[in-house]
Amino acid sequence: MSKNYLFSLCLCVALAFQSCTKDDKDESPRELVTAGIYVLNEGFMESDNSSLSFHNLETGTTDIDFYKTVNGSKLGETAHDLKSYGSKLYCVITGTKGNKNSYLEVMNVYTGKTIKRIPFFDDKESYMPRGLVFYKNKAFVGGFDGKLSVVDTAKLTIESRFVAGGAMEGMAVMDAKLYIANSSHFMFKHPEYDNTVSVVDLTDQKLSAKIPVEFNPTALAASTGGKVFVAAQGEYKSESNLPALQVIDTRKNNFLSTFADTPIGGFAFSKSSALAIFDPFGVPSVNTLDPQSGKPGTPFISDGTQVQTPYGIVINDLNQDILVLDANSYAPAGEAFYFDKNGKFKLKFGTGTLPATAVFVYKTKQTEN
Repeated sequence: MSKNYLFSLCLCVALAFQSCTKDDKDESPRELVTAGIYVLNEGFMESDNSSLSFHNLETGTTDIDFYKTVNGSKLGETAHDLKSYGSKLYCVITGTKGNKNSYLEVMNVYTGKTIKRIPFFDDKESYMPRGLVFYKNKAFVGGFDGKLSVVDTAKLTIESRFVAGGAMEGMAVMDAKLYIANSSHFMFKHPEYDNTVSVVDLTDQKLSAKIPVEFNPTALAASTGGKVFVAAQGEYKSESNLPALQVIDTRKNNFLSTFADTPIGGFAFSKSSALAIFDPFGVPSVNTLDPQSGKPGTPFISDGTQVQTPYGIVINDLNQDILVLDANSYAPAGEAFYFDKNGKFKLKFGTGTLPATAVFVYKTKQTEN
């Protein structure tokens, strides 16, 4: 990918989020288009092969190890989450237990160039970060150590940390509250949390409630109308605690519905649709969900396109297109399949190992004079 393209993309995207000055003749809003897609590849544990891919939708080219191309170094060990906020791209590197290799990588969202690497360890321990969400210029990063770290997005420093749960996995913000799935990780046991969802009041940054759910919740997402979806995996290779999909009414902190025996690998929600990966450890598929009740629906892919191992799903908020990330039977190289909102195939491109999540990059549409 050329430096000229990156500069043009940076300029165009920057302009897309700035209002016109008084000297501008055309003060009408500019139409946005999707210019590119970042894909975060988790990599195999203890293999140091996490990576960040970038697909240029305008040229049709892909750089599978884009982070290394731009920054001249590897991304890190066991990457887990990727999100954009303002002009920055935030990547969570979980690292490995007992090693000081966990951090939050902050990049320029337009170029992929590193701005700062924020360590998530001290002289005694590694915090093992997993996921992050944003609220009012703060990044909230959950970790396997049960603590929530608060990062100032202007200063790019950790300003506070406090106990908010167990081995934290999925997180979502709803009505100034943060909901956290506390998993039952075999290496990070927190028995008082492994069947709960923590509720953190973001106005005072304190744990306000623990909602009992089915055993071992991992995936969690916010829907419309005050609904939070929780996927509990149960006990692996055991019939004593079965997987379940539950829907929480956040205004009452109780359940609207529970669907037992439904293993879910991950969610994707927009204002008009909801999708989930069903049976991730068996024969995985991407199906629709009712965004209010949580009732499983029909297969999403409608044209017969085969995705071997769905590992992540992301909705493009601009046009409701869907990106389905394929782990390709857990091979060293994965693929990304791009569909329209009706499940019709549009394109695909290569990725690194275990593509898990993605971020879309937008720019202003060029108009003819």
